[in-house]
Amino acid sequence: MPCISHVHVPPPIFREQIVPADLNAWLYRMERDIAAIAAQLGAAQLQDEYMARASARLRGINAVMWSAADNCWHDLLLCESCGTMSSAQAQGTAFHFDNSVSPAGGAVYDVELRSGIFASNWVPLWCGCAEPGSALAEAAVLGLQVSGLIQPGGLLTSLYRSGEQWDAPNAWPPLVHMIIEAAVESGVTSGKALANQLADNWLHANLVAWQATGHMHEKYNGCVPGGIGRGGEYEPQVGFGWSNGVLMALLERKWKRAAHEI
Repeated sequence: MPCISHVHVPPPIFREQIVPADLNAWLYRMERDIAAIAAQLGAAQLQDEYMARASARLRGINAVMWSAADNCWHDLLLCESCGTMSSAQAQGTAFHFDNSVSPAGGAVYDVELRSGIFASNWVPLWCGCAEPGSALAEAAVLGLQVSGLIQPGGLLTSLYRSGEQWDAPNAWPPLVHMIIEAAVESGVTSGKALANQLADNWLHANLVAWQATGHMHEKYNGCVPGGIGRGGEYEPQVGFGWSNGVLMALLERKWKRAAHEI
């Protein structure tokens, strides 16, 4: 698939209007981790509390953030509604599955999925929001395959050329690593193939850039193998820890894969 050339950028919105899919997925993973640590410590009450939190969050994420049209999770946009919710309805509730949400204060918001294709739409797959081998995991992998984000130089952060560093054509090492791990752990055969393709693309791009510049870089051009990422409010940095860390992790993975195939 040719590298993306979209210049359209989704309209700006206020931060307070967004319920991020990736942030909620990270919180779900954190809650599961806390429950697991509590279990090791024998703190049954704390374990139960955080497993309940995680279960409720996961139900909400998959009920109102998943898009069957795009086969990924989207952020929610809050639109203030004319209705109000009683304290009995709002108590202990993060999501309401009638296309509205309510914070503890009781105000009611209509919600809609934020449009656009971003790498962060698949962070919930890395966080375990789809059971490995499930139909949901298979759909998410398919969505990633056809998203247009996977390119010869890595994984585009979005499909939009806004000139900002978190948009195309930039590819960021942490997101690349998360998506590779997500695809591997999806339990889907095509997920492993996708992970191998993306990992090989990324290793090649890192090598080409290093041969040309003598440096590892904080971000790369996902459309051009070896291209350097641009944009943002500062000069791009070199020698970045996460770039080196992801490179080392993927080299180790490639070595283990090769050893297994011998």
